[in-house]
Amino acid sequence: MFQNIENALDYIYSFTNLEKSDIATTPCYSLDNIQKILECMGNPHKGLKYIHIAGTKGKGSTSLFVTRLLLECGYNTLTFTSPHLVRTNERIMYNMMEISDDDLIEITSSLKSIFDKNNLTPTTFELFFLIALMYGIQKDADYFVVETGLGGRLDCTNIITPEISVITTIGFDHVEILGNTIKQIAAEKAGIIKANRPVILGKQRHHCADIFSDIAKKSNSPLSSVKKLYKVKNIRYAQEGISFSFNRKNKDEITFSLPFFGEHQIWNFLTALETVLQISPNLIEHLKIYGSIDLNIPGRIEKLSASDDIFIDTAHNKESIDSLVAALKKHFPNRKWNILFSVCSTKDVHYICRKIIGIADKILVTNLSSYKQADVQHIIKELYRYSRSTELIPNQKKAFAAFVTDKKYSGAKLVTGSFYLSGPFKEWYSKKCD
Repeated sequence: MFQNIENALDYIYSFTNLEKSDIATTPCYSLDNIQKILECMGNPHKGLKYIHIAGTKGKGSTSLFVTRLLLECGYNTLTFTSPHLVRTNERIMYNMMEISDDDLIEITSSLKSIFDKNNLTPTTFELFFLIALMYGIQKDADYFVVETGLGGRLDCTNIITPEISVITTIGFDHVEILGNTIKQIAAEKAGIIKANRPVILGKQRHHCADIFSDIAKKSNSPLSSVKKLYKVKNIRYAQEGISFSFNRKNKDEITFSLPFFGEHQIWNFLTALETVLQISPNLIEHLKIYGSIDLNIPGRIEKLSASDDIFIDTAHNKESIDSLVAALKKHFPNRKWNILFSVCSTKDVHYICRKIIGIADKILVTNLSSYKQADVQHIIKELYRYSRSTELIPNQKKAFAAFVTDKKYSGAKLVTGSFYLSGPFKEWYSKKCD
């Protein structure tokens, strides 16, 4: 039994952590290991009800929308997402409440005993997935909402057989592992499609819907395309969120509002709605009455402070940066932002810098956390192509303090470029305000 949460987390992070690695040749990226572990555990994952969600963009938001809507329908729900912003516990939630330290310690201790007895070695992500699985079983969850970590076909979560498979927007990310064409990436994501199980396809920017359609047809899996099923109009962008009207299959129009920013969140919500309608068709009548949803999605244009006018966002690839910039221009027209910024070296740094400069007044560049590497000199060089209003403070904590207190950064503030910048900043800022 681990004595405290620090000991448990040290154990969890002592294994190969694919979130820290971008090595495409890693032998851990397969289903063999998780299958062996689950067999030694008696295959506790079988017979449970899952909703499996993959995609390049929007899968975290969609997972939380699905969870919220399932709760509206009266179901108890285990949700597994990644990565986390501040606390590891964020990854595993029962009915939208994070797993407690005590439960995390207890389950990790019991799993360690199984690993030691059977000479098993999980990856860090596999261990998180197993903790979530055992916690959901312990809580007797009706549905397990499971977000893939990377890709789909070979992601360890793909050991499950879902009631419904969900594929959100596909784009270019993790190309060193998933492939450098949209067709290759889409094929990897489509690996979560299972025979005779429904597939919900979110709105796609690239021409890959046919790939999903073909794979679903071969698997005898009915596919529902949200873009074809729903019509959206009357979108209104405000500084409190977004409102819109929609109808499904040209039926009654519903006016709805979300406390989020950007049109992409409308489509994430509709993707989740279509998913839960497969389980509870009467949900649509409930939404007609209430016209809104109560939900917080951390790190998605999240306002940390009204007094300091500080927002954080986890945009970290081309698609998410595009959505972030478009949303801010719509909701806050003519506003220029002071931006605390960094981006992982493996991303398209040139593209991301070029996009972010379009909404920037001044930019402060710093390093990411120890989990991800950023080439800050390269970032500065790219930003200097477009603007000299850029400063580098390599030390993250010193950059945080300067960004909040230095008068030259007065005005609207945005922290973005990576989970491994927005998360540490949120943690630092919350402690500062205590």
